[in-house]
Amino acid sequence: MENIYNQLTLRKHNYIEAKFTPIKMINFGKCLRCGNRDLTINNGVKSCLNCQELGLIDQFTYFYTLPFQNYPKDYQKSDNNLLLTKMQIKASSFIVNQLKTNKNCLIWAVCGAGKTEITFQAIECILQKKLFIGFAIPRIDVLYDVYDRLKQYFKLVEISLLHGQKKINKNAQIYVLTTNQLLNFKDAFDLLIIDEVDAFPYEYNQKFEYATKTSTRKNGSIVYLTSTPSKVMLEKQLPTFVISKRWHNYLLPVPKLEFLNYKLLKNYILSPYILYLLLKLDKQLIIFISNISLGYQISKVLNFYNFKNTFVHSKAKHKRKYINAFKDQKINILISTTILERGVTFKNIDVWILDSSSSLYNIASLVQIAGRVNRNINFQNGQVIFFYTTINKTITEAIKQIKYLNNL
Repeated sequence: MENIYNQLTLRKHNYIEAKFTPIKMINFGKCLRCGNRDLTINNGVKSCLNCQELGLIDQFTYFYTLPFQNYPKDYQKSDNNLLLTKMQIKASSFIVNQLKTNKNCLIWAVCGAGKTEITFQAIECILQKKLFIGFAIPRIDVLYDVYDRLKQYFKLVEISLLHGQKKINKNAQIYVLTTNQLLNFKDAFDLLIIDEVDAFPYEYNQKFEYATKTSTRKNGSIVYLTSTPSKVMLEKQLPTFVISKRWHNYLLPVPKLEFLNYKLLKNYILSPYILYLLLKLDKQLIIFISNISLGYQISKVLNFYNFKNTFVHSKAKHKRKYINAFKDQKINILISTTILERGVTFKNIDVWILDSSSSLYNIASLVQIAGRVNRNINFQNGQVIFFYTTINKTITEAIKQIKYLNNL
């Protein structure tokens, strides 16, 4: 049986025209699912390995696609009140104005500015027209947070959650999905919102840029959201709105710099300064590290000193359980890889990066990690500390960007 391209729109719901259009997916010298031209030839058969996570396709693979038709139900406005700051209201109106002319745009908003809520007015405009919205996010860890916030506000709207390990498939008007799931859609969305466009795996990945364009309708609009736009994104010269202050109008925390002797850690010795900070800790603490092996080592060192902690990383079992326990303040010290650098909000925390000199960090990741602190209006005394072996350009540029935004 042929594979199903745009499979979520194929089902014969009452708002879909039952008309099948076969598409030969390896054609015109490229893969029509991801745009890849670097095809693999095996025994004379062309195939695409670039998007094989969604199923391997070759020159004999046919897909079927069906366009979304108007949704049958009238939009019923939520009884929730959307409380936005003056700057958020301006940003929201900016997006709506771009929709009127079918233009794409960029929202550059600092960490904690409330980017998700800024899109709600635009989403309502599309819902009122009985059309469809895609909200794409590169990382699964952020996906659930956005899904929950959309569900909380748009209570009467059907929303679908899609990623590689889990799919909530139903007749929906809003699809919250990882960026690779966009490869399953064609001409589907009238509004496509791409959050954290500077994050892996979206940034510098041509197949996701291709999927962004092909999954959006001809007269649809794309809204790019980021706290740390890359040079590539800025070079697009899209209409851009900048929000330099958080919703509560407090400044971004500027990281402190502290030297760290890693030889001591390898010998299960905490420096007097770190020991002092841990003993006087009056709030929760996230300790960021760049790799899993170092995370386990740090956890063992803290355990040696009787500091209870939990370590979460992309491969850890029950990581969401531990993250939620930290949110509920049942865990005091959380060690994490960069899976928590984006899209999560905690009430009252300090943040340390124990290996900020590592080449695995870029400017965006350091700025994002620092942005986890002081997000709550009632808790503004959190500290960010970059522990280093050498102060490199990435560290200095990250701090420079934070200070620049604070001075706008």
